[in-house]
Amino acid sequence: PADYFILPKSQKDLISALGIIKSENIPFFIMGNGSNLLISDEGFRGAVIRIAGTMDEIIIKGDIVVAGAGAYMKKMILAASQGGLSGLEFFAGIPAAFGGAIAMNMGTLGISIGDNILSVKAVQKDGKIKKYSHDECLFLYRNSVFKNNKDVIIEAEIKLKKDNTPSILERADGFLKLKAMSQPVGMRCAGCIFKNPKKNEGKAMSSGELIESANLKGEIVGGAQVSDIHANFIV
Repeated sequence: PADYFILPKSQKDLISALGIIKSENIPFFIMGNGSNLLISDEGFRGAVIRIAGTMDEIIIKGDIVVAGAGAYMKKMILAASQGGLSGLEFFAGIPAAFGGAIAMNMGTLGISIGDNILSVKAVQKDGKIKKYSHDECLFLYRNSVFKNNKDVIIEAEIKLKKDNTPSILERADGFLKLKAMSQPVGMRCAGCIFKNPKKNEGKAMSSGELIESANLKGEIVGGAQVSDIHANFIV
């Protein structure tokens, strides 16, 4: 529940909406596909702008993919694989939009999407569009400059590697099967929540193992539950 829910169909729509929000001093929240959000039952007093599913054009230029922030990762993986480009299939099964994935520097298996980002275009608070270089994005573990500066990502370039389509699709299918075996695939899910502890000496328990050892697997609070499949996921 939000005071305003905005679905911009174009960059022009988005800039126009941000202009009104600024002039009226309305708090706002940028939402990708919402696949890593746990939202309060009280809702959000302000404007929620959902990017996923619009501004989603995907263009392949050699070994570079240029895509809008609203492009779903599933669609990007398919487009890249059909173009013989490898690098996105590692994210198969993560229900994210490209912009949200960049903002949080989405990652898995030690690979982060920010590793191969060349540039990002974003709308600043004053409505102007800025093109960020890779270094200006300040990518860190599950973090980037966009999580802090409130600039709204609209488009980005990512550099991939040439490979053959069957091999890429086979890897993507393998990752999907791996996730289906160990994660709550297909459920409404707020994603993998807690960062794993650092290993000091020997093998540290993962966050999921720690939560499970505290007998919290399956624990329910309101409409949220610690997954009974993987304790580091909240569904």
